[in-house]
Amino acid sequence: MQREPATWVSGQSATVNVHTSCPNIPINIIVSFPSGATILNDGQGQTDGSGNYSFGFTVPQAGSGQAHALVQAGYSSGLKNYDIYQPCR
Repeated sequence: MQREPATWVSGQSATVNVHTSCPNIPINIIVSFPSGATILNDGQGQTDGSGNYSFGFTVPQAGSGQAHALVQAGYSSGLKNYDIYQPCR
Protein backbone atom coordinates (compact mmCIF):
# COMPACT_ATOMS: atom_id res chain seq x y z
CA MET A 1 0.00 0.00 0.00
CA GLN A 2 1.38 3.41 -0.95
CA ARG A 3 1.26 6.09 1.69
CA GLU A 4 0.04 9.59 0.89
CA PRO A 5 2.83 12.18 1.26
CA ALA A 6 2.66 14.43 4.31
CA THR A 7 1.26 17.89 3.62
CA TRP A 8 3.76 20.73 3.86
CA VAL A 9 2.28 23.44 6.11
CA SER A 10 3.28 27.13 6.12
CA GLY A 11 5.71 27.91 8.95
CA GLN A 12 6.65 24.28 9.57
CA SER A 13 9.81 22.36 8.71
CA ALA A 14 9.99 20.25 5.55
CA THR A 15 12.67 18.15 3.88
CA VAL A 16 13.44 17.03 0.34
CA ASN A 17 15.45 13.79 0.44
CA VAL A 18 17.45 12.71 -2.60
CA HIS A 19 19.16 9.41 -3.34
CA THR A 20 21.35 8.95 -6.42
CA SER A 21 22.98 5.85 -7.85
CA CYS A 22 26.44 7.44 -7.49
CA PRO A 23 28.17 9.26 -4.63
CA ASN A 24 29.24 12.92 -4.60
CA ILE A 25 26.70 14.15 -7.17
CA PRO A 26 26.00 17.91 -7.20
CA ILE A 27 22.33 18.61 -6.41
CA ASN A 28 20.24 21.72 -7.12
CA ILE A 29 16.72 22.02 -5.71
CA ILE A 30 14.06 24.61 -6.58
CA VAL A 31 10.76 24.38 -4.69
CA SER A 32 7.85 26.47 -6.03
CA PHE A 33 4.61 26.98 -4.09
CA PRO A 34 1.08 27.89 -5.26
CA SER A 35 1.46 31.28 -3.53
CA GLY A 36 4.37 32.14 -5.85
CA ALA A 37 6.99 31.68 -3.10
CA THR A 38 10.19 29.85 -4.03
CA ILE A 39 12.83 28.09 -1.92
CA LEU A 40 16.29 27.27 -3.32
CA ASN A 41 19.26 25.32 -2.05
CA ASP A 42 21.38 27.69 -4.21
CA GLY A 43 23.11 24.76 -5.89
CA GLN A 44 24.89 23.99 -2.62
CA GLY A 45 23.90 20.33 -2.39
CA GLN A 46 26.03 17.27 -2.93
CA THR A 47 25.23 13.66 -2.19
CA ASP A 48 27.37 11.87 0.36
CA GLY A 49 29.43 8.72 -0.18
CA SER A 50 26.21 6.66 -0.22
CA GLY A 51 24.40 8.92 -2.72
CA ASN A 52 22.16 10.63 -0.11
CA TYR A 53 21.36 14.32 0.31
CA SER A 54 18.72 16.06 2.46
CA PHE A 55 17.59 19.67 2.04
CA GLY A 56 15.65 21.04 5.00
CA PHE A 57 13.75 24.33 5.02
CA THR A 58 10.85 26.18 6.61
CA VAL A 59 7.74 26.20 4.42
CA PRO A 60 6.89 29.80 3.44
CA GLN A 61 3.35 31.10 2.97
CA ALA A 62 2.60 28.25 0.61
CA GLY A 63 -0.97 28.72 -0.51
CA SER A 64 -3.19 25.70 -0.98
CA GLY A 65 -2.52 23.02 -3.57
CA GLN A 66 0.70 21.33 -4.64
CA ALA A 67 4.29 22.47 -4.29
CA HIS A 68 6.62 21.54 -7.15
CA ALA A 69 10.19 20.57 -6.31
CA LEU A 70 12.59 20.42 -9.25
CA VAL A 71 15.61 18.32 -8.30
CA GLN A 72 18.59 18.53 -10.64
CA ALA A 73 21.41 16.00 -10.34
CA GLY A 74 24.70 16.75 -12.09
CA TYR A 75 25.96 13.38 -13.29
CA SER A 76 29.14 13.20 -15.37
CA SER A 77 26.94 12.13 -18.31
CA GLY A 78 24.84 15.29 -17.96
CA LEU A 79 22.15 16.99 -15.89
CA LYS A 80 19.15 14.87 -14.87
CA ASN A 81 15.90 16.56 -13.81
CA TYR A 82 13.34 15.05 -11.46
CA ASP A 83 9.94 16.49 -10.55
CA ILE A 84 8.38 15.98 -7.13
CA TYR A 85 4.87 17.17 -6.27
CA GLN A 86 3.93 17.68 -2.64
CA PRO A 87 0.58 18.77 -1.16
CA CYS A 88 0.82 22.03 0.77
CA ARG A 89 -1.28 24.56 2.64
